[in-house]
Amino acid sequence: MNNKPTDYFALLGLPQVFDLDSAQLESNYRKLQVLWHPDRFVSESDNKRRQAVQQTSLINDAFTTLKSPLNRLQHLLELNGIDTAVLKQEELDGNFLFQQMEWRETLQKCGVENNEPGLQALDTEVRSTLSQEQKACVDSLGSGDYSKAKMLFHRLQFLYKLTQEIRALEDRLLEY
Repeated sequence: MNNKPTDYFALLGLPQVFDLDSAQLESNYRKLQVLWHPDRFVSESDNKRRQAVQQTSLINDAFTTLKSPLNRLQHLLELNGIDTAVLKQEELDGNFLFQQMEWRETLQKCGVENNEPGLQALDTEVRSTLSQEQKACVDSLGSGDYSKAKMLFHRLQFLYKLTQEIRALEDRLLEY
């Protein structure tokens, strides 16, 4: 029984890297969609039509996964045998946990005080940290340090979620 995940990079003809060329991803995806579109198999056997539908679904899953930096990182880690669902105590960074609490407090305070400039400053800080963490992730993967990449994955999970929460608060403050 093979529990190894399907290599979405190979499926879409791309290198196994975090820092993907998004234009190449889009182009390869579109080519495969045309090649496997179920409408091309209407006059084929049931088996061929079913295969086309399954392949199209797999191509869509691959594109969706690789389009998202966080999902792409998770997929890279899984391809290298790293289970991102399990996080051990020793894999936590106390300084980052403290930083998370500070950011959450700042976000809450900005919401209570309707503080748009404070929210903008928080957004700038979080996006800068996100960029640094992504660069560190590229470096970790490049050197084969998957345990560090896993830790960075969990940091990035938090940072992406926090940026979404900042956007939501910003929309609320601007009454969108």
